[in-house]
Amino acid sequence: MTDRFTEVVAGSGHWALHPDSDDAKAIAAAQLWYGPKFSPKDVPSFFDVSSLTEDPSSFQRITKIFVERYKAQGEKGPTHVLGYDARGFIIGPPVALALGIPFVLFRKDAKNPGVVVESSGYAKEYVEKKLDNMCFRIGSIPPGARVLLIDDLIATGGTALAGFELCMSLDIEVAEFAAVIDLPVCEGVRKIREYAGGRFKDTPIFTLIDGKTVPQENCRDPSTWGEEGRFIPAPRGKEIIAKYPGLAATMPPVRSCDDDIMSCLREDPVFVELVPGSGHFVLETSCEDAKFLAGRILWYGPKFSPKDVPKFYDVSSVTEDVSVFRKVTDIFVARYRGMGSSMPSHVLAYDARGFLLGAPIALALGIPFVLFRKDGKNPGVVVESSGYAKEYVEKKLDNMCFRIGAIPPGSRVLLIDDLIATGGTALAGFELCMSLDIEICEFAALIDLPFCEGVKKIREYAGGRFKDTPIFTVIDGSMVPDENCRDPKAWEEESRIIAAPRGKDVMAKYASLA
Repeated sequence: MTDRFTEVVAGSGHWALHPDSDDAKAIAAAQLWYGPKFSPKDVPSFFDVSSLTEDPSSFQRITKIFVERYKAQGEKGPTHVLGYDARGFIIGPPVALALGIPFVLFRKDAKNPGVVVESSGYAKEYVEKKLDNMCFRIGSIPPGARVLLIDDLIATGGTALAGFELCMSLDIEVAEFAAVIDLPVCEGVRKIREYAGGRFKDTPIFTLIDGKTVPQENCRDPSTWGEEGRFIPAPRGKEIIAKYPGLAATMPPVRSCDDDIMSCLREDPVFVELVPGSGHFVLETSCEDAKFLAGRILWYGPKFSPKDVPKFYDVSSVTEDVSVFRKVTDIFVARYRGMGSSMPSHVLAYDARGFLLGAPIALALGIPFVLFRKDGKNPGVVVESSGYAKEYVEKKLDNMCFRIGAIPPGSRVLLIDDLIATGGTALAGFELCMSLDIEICEFAALIDLPFCEGVKKIREYAGGRFKDTPIFTVIDGSMVPDENCRDPKAWEEESRIIAAPRGKDVMAKYASLA
């Protein structure tokens, strides 16, 4: 009988599952990886978190390990979870919900709305044209809080250090940095310990497994590949599956979850068609839960929004409020459990805010969670959508992709995102699923923005190709009161983006942000 957790090196402050434990062996056996030819940015060995999320038993296993570790810490445990954009958005939300503490979004490139405090640039395991900066909203984590930072892996340690520096600058204690896997070849833990003369030499680190324990035969690179690239346009998806049958997936069994999912609902949810015959369903608007949620969702005007969006509905106002986040999750789960034998077989979640909702829903339903990512960020052979327009103007259109074989033909897929705006992201998913003979159970989102006319555009697209595709949104944006605007009432700074060294000064100057 071995202790469940062990210090990797005595006195190092780096903890992991005991490598001889059943949990460590099961996770290492399920963890797949890709070589550079089939990895984003040509990473030499890309450890694929989706190999764990697409297997419900593995996803439930890793979530329960994290939850049990931090519950056992009692009053010394974390008060908040700070999840890294974007793969930390997969693991962090279910852990935060189970612990009953806020989940805070740690985002790149000032993608969080409001007044944000931003890290300095950091280096990653692969070379980019520019360094990333991470940020979270000032006031989302108060000074003195104990924060669990969470991501999928530790590589060079750059992302971890960005979080450590930012927390330190705001007098926030790092309870632990946690990840599924450590890649010793990148020496991330050593670099963290040596950084700035040992500034973070005592900061606790926890990883489930060591990358060296993942078998070489877990490489998922196709054994034969005669195509020019690994990106396959949607119209060629079925042809590629037929040509390379080794890419195809089999339908995994549905596994039940033992969590008490319905605990936060005030009443059994009632779902109604927004307009009879429209195929667009919502939570019945007069029910107590709908009114409660509309009163708690916050928004920002263009001055405090990413990309100057006219009205930015902030999903973090849901994830940072435990009662709201749990209620939203319960509503979705109640809807899809209520479908019985017609419930979805997979959740396909949009990068990155769709991960926040999709991960806990997939876990509760006991079905595979598949990542629908932008710009070829999924590894392996991926099927890619055409470019689509969003609710704000970008220099380029985004393309969405998922791995061929992640969802077999004939599956019933729940597509999920945080909101419906112009409908462009939804249509990208619809087109891709249709091209691979995947049935859309429903497109779901927390909120619909009627002024963007996304549902109308979806119904009219390509002569009504998706006029009958079911859509579900919990509430309509018009229900959210104007007074829920979170813009600071007085603001004298040049920008809403505050460098870390000035974070405490700005909090003191604008007490309402706290």
